[in-house]
Amino acid sequence: MAQKANSYALRLGINQSWNSYYFSLGKKQADLLKQDMLIRDFISSISRDVIQIRIERSSSGLFVFVSTTNVNYLVEKNNERLEKIVKRVQDIVDNKKINVKIHLIEIKKVFSNAQYVANLIASKIKARTPFRVALRTVISKVTAQKEVKGIKVKISGRLDGSEIAKTEKVNSGKVPLSTLVSIIDFAKSEAKATYGKIGISVWIYKGRQRGKKILTFRNEVGEYRNVNTEKNQI
Repeated sequence: MAQKANSYALRLGINQSWNSYYFSLGKKQADLLKQDMLIRDFISSISRDVIQIRIERSSSGLFVFVSTTNVNYLVEKNNERLEKIVKRVQDIVDNKKINVKIHLIEIKKVFSNAQYVANLIASKIKARTPFRVALRTVISKVTAQKEVKGIKVKISGRLDGSEIAKTEKVNSGKVPLSTLVSIIDFAKSEAKATYGKIGISVWIYKGRQRGKKILTFRNEVGEYRNVNTEKNQI
């Protein structure tokens, strides 16, 4: 039987934290989940530089932490684009008592981030770059990063316009997916090529977790808030 457990979900509470942090019961939980999906879809559609979206809720506030490789694009002149995002999120929430705040987090080490790597491969394939060339170019940049111990890429679909869909896997270094203390950054992306959709999965191994400390969302949010500046908060 194939081992197809999601590397992120498998390590929740060990060395990965939740992308949504709040508690609710009954029908309200389903409504909040739908809101989360709409918020993520909207913000992700604004720019492919958006890497990760995390949501924290309280009784009177909603905090959206947007990790991106290009903060300046979202800030724009006088925070115009950011204000539009806040207004749209407020419309999705549809509750004037809830105060919406957007926190921008700039990612500097882009080639050690699995979502950025997956999006980059997708953009190259969409630009009609041969998939083997795209994989070789990106993987060489990823393995050059000091914190990266290994990378695995799986790409599926009508590769380079072939008549029959197929799957190609490329590995570099060590990627121990079955070891729970392994820090694995996992992401998926899609490339909408002229000959159909190409699916891309990326696993990046960043070593083993040290100690027995369980990572929580609040710990990570606290670190992120230290990085933010006042102009990036609304």
